[in-house]
Parts: sequence; structure tokens; C-alpha cells
Amino acid sequence: MEKVVDINFAVERAAYALLVPVAGFFLPYLFLSNFLGESTKTVGVALAILTLLIPFKVFAALSKGMVLIESDAIEVPASNTEMSIMDFITLNALRQFMKREVISLQEIHGLTNHRKTSSEILDKGKSKTTWFLIISGDFGSRQLGFSSKQKRDEARAFIVHSMKKIGANAKEDINMDSDEA
Repeated sequence: MEKVVDINFAVERAAYALLVPVAGFFLPYLFLSNFLGESTKTVGVALAILTLLIPFKVFAALSKGMVLIESDAIEVPASNTEMSIMDFITLNALRQFMKREVISLQEIHGLTNHRKTSSEILDKGKSKTTWFLIISGDFGSRQLGFSSKQKRDEARAFIVHSMKKIGANAKEDINMDSDEA
């Protein structure tokens, strides 16, 4: 079984997934716990423990990486480039990180490199680059993130090589980095 794994990206996204329950649940709960009854506190602790499972599920899905299955399909962490504000409010964006999906190599029409640079608030304004491979085809488009250009290029080569082995070609193959505008 061939695969490409980026553990650094999996750890980073799992850490982000931990921030959601801490900021959205634990901090308000700690603030309101003095005003709540004893039975509500028990329910709150149970919910707190359950929300801590989210980062582990995110890590489990992302740490498997990109896997070639049955020589004509790849299994990847689920991601959708078309997210609305409601997807973030309803935590659908977070749930996407916990899933995996299978994409047939025959259905892939395009591969596009992309990078996004942002300044990190927690790290004294240092810039951080996330490298993306956008796969498009009959299934829509999927944006796979990587912690380094090398891992992204390794995944790209993995897909191109796997497609050539079954006689498929991406019709649009943009192998240049585009920055987010």
C-alpha cells in the first residue's frame, strides 16, 4: 500500500480542533458554573469530556494521509473548498476534518498548487505558510493541506504517478504556486 503522510499537519490541525471546544465551551462554562445548579455542572463536565474527543478524531483522520487503494482510487482526508459561514457556525467545517473520502483517479481533471501565508498571532507575528494541493474533477474540488512544500509536492507526484499507472491524465495540471489574493 502506497501513501503520503504529513504528521506535522495532522498535529497542527488537531491542536486547532482543541481550541474550538476550549474557547466555545470550557471558558463560558467556567464563567457560568457559579450560577448553575449541581446537576447542570455534572452534564457540563460530561459534555466537556466528550468535546475533548474532537481533536483525537481529527488527528486520526488526518494522520492516515493520502492512501492509494485498489490501484485506481485514493483515500484522502475530507475537505471541501466551498464552505459557507453557516458551515463554521454549525461546526460542519470541524466535522469535515474528522472524515475521509475516496476519490477515483479516473475522475480527477485537475491538480493545482496553492499556498497561503498568514501571520501567527500567538507566535509574535511570524508568518506561517500552509501549502495546498487542490484536486478537481467530477466530484467537485478538494483542498488538501500540508505543512511543507516538500510534502505537498510529494503528494502531487504520488497522484500523478498513480494516474499514469492506470492510463489517466489530469487535463489541467498547474504545477506553479499561486498565492492567496
